[in-house]
Amino acid sequence: MVGTVVRWPRVLTPAHLAGAIRRQKNPVEAAQLYADAPRRYPPSSYRHNDAVHSSLLAAAAASPILPSLLRRILPSSPAADSLLAASIPNLSPVAAISIFRSSVHSSPCPSWSLSFSALLRLLVSHGLLPEAARLFADFAGRPEVSLVSGDLTLLISGLCGVGRPDLALQVLDEMPNLCLTPERDAYRAIVPALCDVGMLDEATHVLYSMLWRVSQRGCDADVVVYRALLVALCAAGRGEQAEMVLDKVLRKGLRSPGSRRSLRVPMLAVLSLEDAREAIDQALAVRGGRTVVSFESMVHDLYDEGRFDQADKLFEDMAKKGFKPTLCMYESKIAALCREGNMDDAVRVLEEELPKNDLVPTVTTYNLLMMGLCNMMQSMKALEYLKRMDRQLGCVAQKDTFSILVNGLCSERRFVEASRIMERMVKGHHRPDRNAFSNVIEGLCSSGRTYDALLWLEEMIDHGETPDIRVWSSLVSVVCMS
Repeated sequence: MVGTVVRWPRVLTPAHLAGAIRRQKNPVEAAQLYADAPRRYPPSSYRHNDAVHSSLLAAAAASPILPSLLRRILPSSPAADSLLAASIPNLSPVAAISIFRSSVHSSPCPSWSLSFSALLRLLVSHGLLPEAARLFADFAGRPEVSLVSGDLTLLISGLCGVGRPDLALQVLDEMPNLCLTPERDAYRAIVPALCDVGMLDEATHVLYSMLWRVSQRGCDADVVVYRALLVALCAAGRGEQAEMVLDKVLRKGLRSPGSRRSLRVPMLAVLSLEDAREAIDQALAVRGGRTVVSFESMVHDLYDEGRFDQADKLFEDMAKKGFKPTLCMYESKIAALCREGNMDDAVRVLEEELPKNDLVPTVTTYNLLMMGLCNMMQSMKALEYLKRMDRQLGCVAQKDTFSILVNGLCSERRFVEASRIMERMVKGHHRPDRNAFSNVIEGLCSSGRTYDALLWLEEMIDHGETPDIRVWSSLVSVVCMS
């Protein structure tokens, strides 16, 4: 297949080569341009710079040649840290660890903090916590890596995500010894996790520490943390302790005028669990927080739990206080309704409730609704919202939007429509993944559209993707039958 034609100028600049690399569909051809340039021009007139390196690595982001390119580029680049950090999300964990460890010793780059954080995030996202802990132990305290609170917060969140808040608590306790201050996100991860495993005394201690260290002036977004502990205490029959905690939260944990310090704490010990939940919600968001942020955090929490009636009641309380709902609150509602399979109400939110509150949907809003529609086998209805996005000024469909529609259409065996969407995707310089190519080609073969399938096979190869055995079998079968 013939790639994009490149006309070599008399004098080559790095910006010219970087642009030519970005225009290549096939990463192998982009790498060939990178290799050809130094041979065509003398070293006195042209040398690669980090803009060229960045363009090449971006072009090879989804290609198997990315690890070999990194091993070739990083040893000679003074910006190796930022280049590797940008490429780590596209690597497998094993390759990322290997390249990071070898590059630290071979590259002239003095600092590797960015790539260390990116690698730690990759390992935690894949659930490889032993490897993340080993990486942390090997590089903590070394001059090449400057630890920041965000690195440990990431580790704490990962440990909480796999049900080990006891280990996360040890990491939290170790942070002051490393001269690091815990972030709010660390507390927001560990307190609910401790409550889930019944470590209520430890959760209470952490919450008091949170009030002392990071909430001395209050943060209304922290109401979800307070709520998690208070509900857990009430569920465990420790209503009196919950009253004490709520009293301290209202006095110290929420940014408030002096009049709020006189708020009366509800008698949680004598209430049922459901009534206690409602009383806590009212105390924190309605009477305690009284800010958009506190309502936003509570509504998001309630929709995550599927408690639609309570969330809708908070919307009403918010209106009574003179606050206007935000777009992210309605996005939480759409996501929750889609999880429940209630697509009619989810559509009504976008069609009626957003315009009523003078809010304009964004790409994220449309993606949430289209994902829900595709999951409920209503991809043609989701396709109508792509047309609506096209008509909306400033709302440009991204790769995620097209990928949602292609997968949804293929799942309903609407391969011709999926082919049209993927054509728009390619024209918009978005790179489909191998599964999208394979599903469309196999589907077109099963529909008898051999010519279209062969065109997509050519496009797939132009993008540097190798068809698997299923694609070749489909093509051979349809050709032999014709």
